Amino acid sequence: MDNSSNTVSNTVEQRFEQLKTTMTGIQWNNPEYLKTVVARLETEDLELAFRLMQRVKNIKATPESIKELNRIKLALQSAQPKALAKVSSEDIAPAQSRSNLHTHLQNTIEFFQQPRWAFVRSPFIMF
Repeated sequence: MDNSSNTVSNTVEQRFEQLKTTMTGIQWNNPEYLKTVVARLETEDLELAFRLMQRVKNIKATPESIKELNRIKLALQSAQPKALAKVSSEDIAPAQSRSNLHTHLQNTIEFFQQPRWAFVRSPFIMF
């Protein structure tokens, strides 16, 4: 990795930390509020907007936030190809898998709560 991409990442992280200090804890943990800040930052600082959108995705991974993160990533890649040297698709994909895992677990729990499941459980409990 070259020093220029490392320097860019450090300054983005520094700006990210500075932005954090300007917000209250409630604002910093509110994905809807952060989305409004991202929309404002897109015209001023695309790298910081991308980093903040990553935070939104980490707080509450929704299909909309993942789609928005991908959109900003593409815009950033076309504007500054070296800016995303450390970002890969694996940074975005885990949130989608967590969402799929949550859905699968919820379906499994609902299945075991259905009355027909009692006929399968009862022989094991009785004997």
